[in-house]
Order: sequence, then C-alpha cells, then structure tokens
Amino acid sequence: MCIRLLAADSPIKLPITLTAIHMGISSLCAHLAISMFPHLFPSQTLKTKAQSRGLVVISGAVATSVTTGVACLKYIPISLDQSIGATTSAWVALLVFLYLRKVETLPVYCCLGVAVLGSLVTGKADPQFHLVGFSLSLVSTITRALKGLMQQKLMSTDQEKLSPMNLLKYQGRVAACMLLPLAALLEDPGAIPRVLTAKFFSGDFWWIFMFISNCFLAFLTNITQTWMTKVTSALTAQIMGVLKSVLLVLTSVMIFGNPVPPVALAGYITTFVAVATYTYLKNQPQHTTRDRKVHGGGEKQADGA
Repeated sequence: MCIRLLAADSPIKLPITLTAIHMGISSLCAHLAISMFPHLFPSQTLKTKAQSRGLVVISGAVATSVTTGVACLKYIPISLDQSIGATTSAWVALLVFLYLRKVETLPVYCCLGVAVLGSLVTGKADPQFHLVGFSLSLVSTITRALKGLMQQKLMSTDQEKLSPMNLLKYQGRVAACMLLPLAALLEDPGAIPRVLTAKFFSGDFWWIFMFISNCFLAFLTNITQTWMTKVTSALTAQIMGVLKSVLLVLTSVMIFGNPVPPVALAGYITTFVAVATYTYLKNQPQHTTRDRKVHGGGEKQADGA
C-alpha cells in the first residue's frame, strides 16, 4: 500500500531496485535487533557449507523471482500473472513432498486447492496468452515456492538450524548483493536518491517519511513471513500470503475506491473461507503431517506436528 502511495506522487517505478533496498534494510534491521537484544535473538554464525548453499539458493530464488516477475509483464497482463502466482502454494506443497518428504492430510490438500481456485477466479485469467510471458511468470512462481522451502529447511534441520532473525540477516545481505547488479542493468537505481533529494529541498517530508516507513514495513513483513515459516511451515506461510493478497485488495478498495466485479468478489470469499478452513484443520489435535522416507524397497512413516 505504501508503494502505491509513493508511486502516485513520484516517477519511481523500480521494483528490482526497491526490492534490493528492502532486503538490505531488512538485513540491517535484523543485525541491529540481534546486537541490541542478544537475550531475545542470540547471534548465530554460519557453520556448515549446507547453510551457505541454502542462503545462496534462497537469495538466488528471490532475485530470479523478482526479475522474471517484472519481465513477464512485458508480455502478459498483470491479471494473468496474478493467476499464475496464485498457484504458488500448490508448488510449495509439491516441492515439500519431493524434497522434505512431508505429506499433509487430504482435507488440507482440498482446502489448498479451493484457495488456489479462489485466487484464480479473483485474478480472472486473461485470454492474452504469450508463451514467453507465461514461462517467465511460471519461473517466478516456482522460485518463490523454492525460497519458502529452503527457508523451512534451514530453520528446521538440526545441523543447519538458524533462527528467523539470523536467517533474515544473512539472507537479506546476499539477496541485496544479487539484486543490485540486476537493478543497475535493467533499471535506473540513481532515480531514488535524485527523487529523495528533490523531495527534501521541496519540503515534501511526508513523502520521505512514507519511503522510510515502506522500508521498515518491508522488514516487518519479511521477518513475519520468515517467523511464520519457522513455527508452521512454508505451505502455511504461502496460504497466509494468499489471505494477505485478498486483504490487501479489500483495503485498496476501501482506501482508493477501486470497483470489485462480482466474479472477483466471489473469488475473494472463496479464498477467505478456504484459508479459514485450512487454519482450523491445521490447529486440530488430530491433524498430523506425515514424513515418509523410503528405505530400500519399503516405506517408513512417522507422525509429526
């Protein structure tokens, strides 16, 4: 929402540059939190090559997702991109099964399917199909799912376990370093300091305040998403992301007065009900996530939270 308010009063439309700034600020805020509150956020160092590889994969996934997500809009309308992006939670479920061997219960998968369906209806897939644009959007969606999976792995595996704050500290640093060269190549990062300078000398301190607030809110969003992945799972975090998108649109309607077609409203309601049911099922005592590991020709199954 802050980004939209900023864009309405300036020529800044630099998603890759803004994401690089957000990741850098998130890393800095995480570092300050660890330094100022060591009893709450104990400092951790990278001890294994697996941790370093995981951070590179996460940061690479962020850079790839943002870059391809921006590039695809040159070929396909944003409605189609949103519809493809709505399937992120399904890709997370597939990757978690293939990589971590974790299987959810059938009702949970049904809620997941309904939530994706509601998002697809909300997006109202556009008939303007373009193979290159579709491929770029799909890559953006899959890499976003991969980021969630790797975050879950780095915060749950005993040998590689990092706290959410420490993970964000390292992840933000590496992701910013990957995004900045892409921003310099594809955008004009120098536009941001020029706009900030112009706003300062024109006395538009409200815009500067909104810009700083946007960066801090990005940190809160990133740490909340990382923490949710830690205490629940990458799949739950993506489901909550779907709910966030619905709430964001509804808030946009109330603030900016955007019209909502009946089909889109039906999609919002479907998504909200599916997410609410998913949350209810995940909090039931009888709900278990099954970890299946194949040993030789047999299958070993264990119940876990």
